[in-house]
Parts: sequence; C-alpha cells; structure tokens
Amino acid sequence: MRGWTGTEWCTWIGGFLVHSPYYLAALIVAQKNLTFEGSQPIRMHPQPTPAAGRHIVQTPWIRWALLVASWTLFGLFMASESYFQAERAGNPVAWALALRSEMIYAAVWLLLTPAILWLAWRFPFTSSRWLSAGAVHLGGTIAVSFSHRFIFSVAAELVAQSPVHPFLWSTIFAGLFRYFDYGIMIYWIVLLFRQSIGYYRQVQQEALRRSQLESELNLAQLRALKMQLQPHFLFNTLNGISVLVRKDPDAACAMISRLADLLRMTLANTGTQEVPLHQELKTLGCYLDIEQMRFADRLSVSMEIDEETKNAFVPNLILQSLVENAILHGVAKQRGPATIAIRSSRSNGSLTLQVEDSGPGIPRGSAIQEGIGMSNTRARLERLYGRDFSFGIERTAGPGAIAQITMPYHTASQI
Repeated sequence: MRGWTGTEWCTWIGGFLVHSPYYLAALIVAQKNLTFEGSQPIRMHPQPTPAAGRHIVQTPWIRWALLVASWTLFGLFMASESYFQAERAGNPVAWALALRSEMIYAAVWLLLTPAILWLAWRFPFTSSRWLSAGAVHLGGTIAVSFSHRFIFSVAAELVAQSPVHPFLWSTIFAGLFRYFDYGIMIYWIVLLFRQSIGYYRQVQQEALRRSQLESELNLAQLRALKMQLQPHFLFNTLNGISVLVRKDPDAACAMISRLADLLRMTLANTGTQEVPLHQELKTLGCYLDIEQMRFADRLSVSMEIDEETKNAFVPNLILQSLVENAILHGVAKQRGPATIAIRSSRSNGSLTLQVEDSGPGIPRGSAIQEGIGMSNTRARLERLYGRDFSFGIERTAGPGAIAQITMPYHTASQI
C-alpha cells in the first residue's frame, strides 16, 4: 500500500478544518449540558412517568422509521449533489450510478447510527465525567469512521465489480483514509443531535419538576394560611387577646404583634423551596407563641438545636407542619400539662429533625396512619430529595409520639 502524498495530506487536513464548526458546536452543546447539570440550586430528582405518557417518538419502530427516513433523504441529497457536480465539471455520470453509490454510503451510516446513539447515551458529557466521555468519543470517532469507510468500500466494490473492474483488497485499503474526515464530521453531527435532544429533554424535565415543586409549596403555604385564618383559630386567638387586654395589655399587644409577624413571614417566603433552619425556627416561634397563649400554662416547648445545623437548609414550613400535627393529635387530646420537644442533629452528611409530644400517643396494636398533612409532607420531601430521605412517626417508650425526618445536610455554600 503506497503512502499518502503531500497533496492528499493537505486535502485531509483542510477537510478537517472546514468541518471543525460541527465539532465546535458539539462541544458547545456538551458545555451547555455541563452547566445545566452543575447549576441546579435544589436537589431534585426526576419522578417516574407512566408508560402511557411516553412520547410517541420513544416507540422503537417510530425511532427506526425516523432513522431510515433521515438517512434515505441524506442519500438522495448526496446523490443529487454528486450528479449535478459531475455535470457541471463536464464529467457526467449516470443517475443510477450516483444514486447507488450514495445510498450504499447512507445505508452503512444507518447501520452504525445505533452504535453512536448508544455511546452518546452511555457516555454523555456531564460535569462528573466529561474527561472519560471525551476519551470514549474520541475512540468512537476513529472506530466508527474507519468501520464505515471499510464497510462502504467493500460494499461498493462488490456491487461495482465486473470483468473490467475486479474486486481488489489493495484498492480498498488504499482508499481507507480517503474522505476519512467526513466520517468524523458525521459522527459528531449525530452525537451533537443526540446531545441536543438529551439537553432539551433535561430542560423540559427540570421545568416540570420546578413547576411541581412550586405548586406543592404553594399548596403547603395555602394550607398554612388556611390554618392561620380558620375561624376557630382566629376566634381563640382574638378571645385570648381580649382577655389579656383587661388583665395584661402589654401581653395582648405582644400576641397581636406575633400574629402579624407569623402572617408576614409566611407570605414573605412565598415561592421559596428551602430556607435555613434558623429562619424556619423563627417562623415556628411565632406560631408556638400563639399556641402557648391558647393553651396557657398547659403547653411547654423545649428546643435542642445543634448549633452547626442552624445554617442547614430545610424545606420551607416543614417544622410547622410537624408541630401542627403534634398539637392536633397530642396536646389537644391531653388533659393537664403537655410538652413538645423540637430537636435537630447532624450525622454523616445527614440532617435529622425530630418533633416529640407527650400526648396520648398511638394506641398499641393500632396501625400508624398518615393524614393529609403528613402525606403532603412526604410528597414534598420526595420531590426535593428523591429517595435520599426518611420520614416517619413512631411510638415513644412512654406516652406520646415522635415524628422524625432525615434528609441530606447542605448549606448555602454547598448549593
């Protein structure tokens, strides 16, 4: 096999440079994917969608039909280009010959496209493995381009062989590097297409997850406001304030102020998915002040908050939901003094929140059932952290019950 001449080397390098915008475009899309993956401010996980909701393009036979149609159109376009270029150059070729050659060329790419798509799916350009993905696709580019050139050359020679044009392996090997840059270009165009589709789907899924999170948060905030604005809640609060107006005007003014603070803080955090624990405790404090006024000396609250957890991010209004549940099923059903204990701790990269009450607890032998409030709490945690959390309500050794949430520990500097 003869070596390449200087002219052939220049032609190959020039062709590579001419098609370099395709490679640059693929790298830009890959970079977009890296930025997208690394810029999520909230740990959210995709939720499985029912099979009935799958897009029609995901059906295997539809995908194959699109591939066949795409490469057929490519072959027809290339055949037309070759035919008319030959006409303009004064070396006309038969349309059948041009069509045969280019359709074989397109058919070989059709057979190799699933391999490229699989490599693009299996080794995407992400922030965690862009280097390994680049190495894999560099090897894939060379392997697929050589494979295409070899298969196409063999197929074209077999179809075109005749007594005056015998099949010769030397001819195939001599032309193996010819137009090799076109193989590189097409590989990266297919990769660019797959990467773009993946990025587009990622954006859609991200928008959907954010929309779901915002909807659930709004529902939680509306629940909180509804609880705060329920007639019996306001009646009890205002009735207690009216009593304090006669006995202790300063205390009555303080309770009015706390009620206003609670409503203002709840509205101020509209649309916020996560807040620092110290901010959550501040909002909770307003709520507890009002509840302690309702129950007078019967309700006492203790807090055991680990200092290093105060800056940890937690779902907005999550503690208030747990405390509401403790008051409704524990304190309100208990005669005499009642206690609510609120705790936080950090262990092995996880944050644990606990709310324990001294109420009657869960009767032995009874199944622990979650109401709407606790079910909504679990749904919000699942949207935020996927499977990376635990949540449950358990019996305590004595009377009472304890609600516990364990979630990933993260602060503003880690987002």
